Amino acid sequence: MPDHFIIQLIGLENKNVQLIEHSIEKDTCHIHIQLKRKKHTCPHCQTRTNRIKDYRTHLFQHLKMAEKRVYIHYRKRRYHCPC
Repeated sequence: MPDHFIIQLIGLENKNVQLIEHSIEKDTCHIHIQLKRKKHTCPHCQTRTNRIKDYRTHLFQHLKMAEKRVYIHYRKRRYHCPC
């Protein structure tokens, strides 16, 4: 199944989301995604940075599709501020 179809199927914008991987098991479907990398502004000092501190994975349960439970694993970046 093409990557862009999977992203559209779960209702996300294709231009901002990268599909890392997906797997379909007997009664579950796991979709691993992350946002495309870009510069972010620090909420404290307003400095723009592209340095990544680490990643955190958040797990969301999406609606069932074809009687399979759908889990979205969102790989969230944490940026490091230079200040």
